[in-house]
Order: sequence, then C-alpha cells, then structure tokens
Amino acid sequence: MAVQCVIGGDVLIKLLLREHNNAVQAIAELESRVHADRSSESAGARDLPSSTALEVTAPNATNLATAITLALDLKRVAFAHFRDDLAHKEAGEFDLGVVDPTNEASLVAWCTAYKVEHNGHLEDTDKHLIADVTNAIAASTPTDLAECITLLNEAKTDLNAHILDAPTGPQKIRDLTE
Repeated sequence: MAVQCVIGGDVLIKLLLREHNNAVQAIAELESRVHADRSSESAGARDLPSSTALEVTAPNATNLATAITLALDLKRVAFAHFRDDLAHKEAGEFDLGVVDPTNEASLVAWCTAYKVEHNGHLEDTDKHLIADVTNAIAASTPTDLAECITLLNEAKTDLNAHILDAPTGPQKIRDLTE
C-alpha cells in the first residue's frame, strides 16, 4: 500500500525515495508476486500520511439492486487499481465500453464486459511482474440475473485477492509534488 506524501524539492530525499521504491520492486520480483505494491487509498493528514488497502466492500449480490451496487463498487475499485502505477509496471486503463447497469439487461452487458476486462488485466504482463493465473473469473458469461449474481460475487473475491498479491513488507511511497 503506497503512502502518499509531499517530499519537496530536496534532491537527496527524492533519490532515497526512488531507491526505496526500487528495493520494494525487487522484493516483489524475488517473491514472484503479481504486483510490486498493494493498491491503496490515501488516508491520514498531510504531515502524517497513511493508506488503507483498496478493496471491494459492497455486500455480496442477492438480487438486482444489490447486484448493481456490487457492480458499481467493482467498477470503483478496478478503476483505481488498474491505473495504479506503483502496483504495476505502468498504469493501465479501465474502460468497459458499456453504461453503468440500471436493469437486468444492462447488468448482463456490464458483467460480460467486466469479465473480459478483468481477465485481460490479469494476463497483461506489460502491467504485471507475472501473469495472475489464480484470480481469473471462472463463472460463465451471464445471460440472466442469477448468472450475473454468481459472476459478481466471484469477481469481488477475485479482484480483492488479485490486489493483495504483493509483498507484505515495505510499501512504496508516492511523492505528491511531482
């Protein structure tokens, strides 16, 4: 989980920061991790920064309303994670090419697009240190609400596990002055 802070213009501190982040990256490679760092959300005050793990927190889907809520939470987390350039070799994009779900038909389209985007992200070794072969969505491509619920609940588990595939030791630090 990257800690975000303001480093300022001190060249020595910026050099130390870069070397620290390089060391964290090397640990991830030695441990054969998918990510160099865990995606996180900033927390804490400017002078005492911290971070919390990025995760899908919506309850599991049980009906259309909870399925839409879970889909939107998956979107929020995937959007932030895919673009995380500290966890990945380079930032990626999250674009499903479909509108947010509002009914069963749009939920089926959304889930179908999400599965393709999620599994494609896991396989992308231009972004990851190694491909994530463990957390792909295995649920069938949905054709109705029941299949969407199955896919969304699995997607929540898979995305959270994918994000956590990173070293548990030192975390990278993002300089917010750049």
